Amino acid sequence: MKNNIPFQVAENILNDNTDYQLCYACGKNNEHGLKLKFHHENQEITTNYTATDIHQGFPNHLHGGIISTILDEVMSRVCLIYGKWGMTANMSIKYLKPISIGTKFKATAKAVRQNRKLIEVSGKIFLPDNSLAIESSAIFLFIESEKLLKISQQFPKLSSSWKKLYEINNK
Repeated sequence: MKNNIPFQVAENILNDNTDYQLCYACGKNNEHGLKLKFHHENQEITTNYTATDIHQGFPNHLHGGIISTILDEVMSRVCLIYGKWGMTANMSIKYLKPISIGTKFKATAKAVRQNRKLIEVSGKIFLPDNSLAIESSAIFLFIESEKLLKISQQFPKLSSSWKKLYEINNK
């Protein structure tokens, strides 16, 4: 990575606008997905989501697996600040408060530390009153360019987008 210096991540890299868009968490073309949209603000990645009834666990409460998915996805985007994609190696979650259906909340993530091969990230979910509902931490392994290009072969625009990210980072 270029001196391990974080850089501003463009919206078109944070959010898939390619020929893929099938990710459960962020894909616009996944009819069952969450359709999350991400933003880069002050070395943090953020997203907002409103808990819907189709994603409830206990009556009137957002399912913990959906919460985990949202945190995993927002935390994974922190890798992009360092110019690479990453895959989750380990993740832990502390559920502090339940999230009721209909609640619009904000998920945030930021780097704790990183090296050439991995990054440790913290994530949080805040309720509308800014109280902390969920805390999480995770380790992501950076994915090499060749591996990304191989898994995206069927989606030329996605593959091209990922290739450009890695080229920009290696200048």
